[in-house]
Amino acid sequence: MEQHYYKKTLSKTDVEQKLIVQMEWLGNFLPVPIPGSEAIPIPVKDELGKDYTFRLTVRSPKPGELRYDMKPEFMFKGWHAFVVEKKLQVGESIYIWWDVRGHIRIKVRVPPRRYRLLGTTFLY
Repeated sequence: MEQHYYKKTLSKTDVEQKLIVQMEWLGNFLPVPIPGSEAIPIPVKDELGKDYTFRLTVRSPKPGELRYDMKPEFMFKGWHAFVVEKKLQVGESIYIWWDVRGHIRIKVRVPPRRYRLLGTTFLY
């Protein structure tokens, strides 16, 4: 199976408050949260293998709202610790993907490279 990574260029909101998750990630890459339910803990490993937990949530619809926009996000607490540790800035990019062992990986600034080992192609 061909591995695919997702790229996101960080905005001011992403760096200072919460990571706004791209809608295409939901269902394809991340679970789809239920509005109004508890945040879903998402375990993530960085390029050095360090573990982080980001909390995925979506906003609830407002009463009388005609057009509902889920606005998925990784909440401040776990995400902001990652931002501070990696010294992320507005305009930099993150890359996120599933590795061959079933872990969600995240890399900053430089996209993952494709490697081939013993007939298996993987990202790192």
